[in-house]
Amino acid sequence: MMGIFVLILLGLWGWFAVWLGKLLSRTVFARFTTNTATGEATKKASLITLLLIACVLLLPVLDQLIAYPKWQQLCATTGDFEWGPGMDEEKAFGREVVYVSKRVTTKTIFPNIKIDYTGFYIYDAKTQELIFKKPHYRYSAKGFFYLPSSSGNKSAMFLPTCKDYKYMTKSDDLIKRLELKQLEYKGVLK
Repeated sequence: MMGIFVLILLGLWGWFAVWLGKLLSRTVFARFTTNTATGEATKKASLITLLLIACVLLLPVLDQLIAYPKWQQLCATTGDFEWGPGMDEEKAFGREVVYVSKRVTTKTIFPNIKIDYTGFYIYDAKTQELIFKKPHYRYSAKGFFYLPSSSGNKSAMFLPTCKDYKYMTKSDDLIKRLELKQLEYKGVLK
């Protein structure tokens, strides 16, 4: 049902974009699209009309298209992991750990497109020392046009999930190599 609604909405928006593009071409940009002496359309008229239609079509997602390079830059910086203070492989070996996910801060990369910086932290279960963390970016986009998902999130159409979205990537190997035993987090860390 949602798909049909989206198709109808896109069809209506397409019709509106064509109508508005032609209207703007005939009125606002008339001196570029109409020969003043004869009143006939110039050779540039079709090109200008198509450009205006394309601009109107892209208007709802323009914020996402402009923010896309910055989003890709943020995705590229989702590093593997960082050791905690004074920690290394030897000190971390064989510990019982808890995984904690914390939202650290929110950045705005374009008006209405917010990026939540979330860190995944691995703490020693007994001493509460930080073993290591994995920096990660996750977005919540509230652009002009978004598609709601079944979970209620608002997903930006042109800002796809980072390819390195998995909870831990190369650090999964590190967890196995260090023989870390995960315990259940009970919300008692400092």
